[in-house]
Amino acid sequence: FLNGPGQAFPTAVSPDGLSTYTVRRDTGDIEVYQRDVPTGDLLFEQTVIHNQAESLAISPDGDHVYVVGSGANDVSRYERNAVNGQLTYELPLGGSFLFDNAGEIRISSSGDQVFITGREEFETHASVTFVFDRDQSTGALTHAATLDPVFGVFIGTSIAADLAHIVAGIDVALGTQRGAHFEV
Repeated sequence: FLNGPGQAFPTAVSPDGLSTYTVRRDTGDIEVYQRDVPTGDLLFEQTVIHNQAESLAISPDGDHVYVVGSGANDVSRYERNAVNGQLTYELPLGGSFLFDNAGEIRISSSGDQVFITGREEFETHASVTFVFDRDQSTGALTHAATLDPVFGVFIGTSIAADLAHIVAGIDVALGTQRGAHFEV
């Protein structure tokens, strides 16, 4: 986290160590900095306007940055320039699932899955974790499952997904342990 006046800002460093990205809590925008690896000094590079960004994550290959905003279904994908770290907007996530109040976003170390915490927009408004399969060549995300630890419900759009792998991936990515019973 970078510290600002009275606030801490979610921050991520690119896998190559050359870029740092932070969410400004006062504007919800993303700031991009070039990073001098030997000294750790940061040089401002770019501001990306993003309405109320909450958290961000960088793919393990360093090709994409994903940003979660506080609005409904507000997940965006940016292409990352490997030379200067600048971001180019690609697409919002979209899809048939609905959530609001998104919180954290994490990417598995293998880069093949993305996990987003949030609340379902309809029915229970329960806290859930959305699981997405990530196309490593394009960065595109496809909704794979919704995990609701409160009610012990697992709803998958790709039932062939390995539930144990997904739950373990969520635990590793979010730094949690889940004791709830999950059903397919």
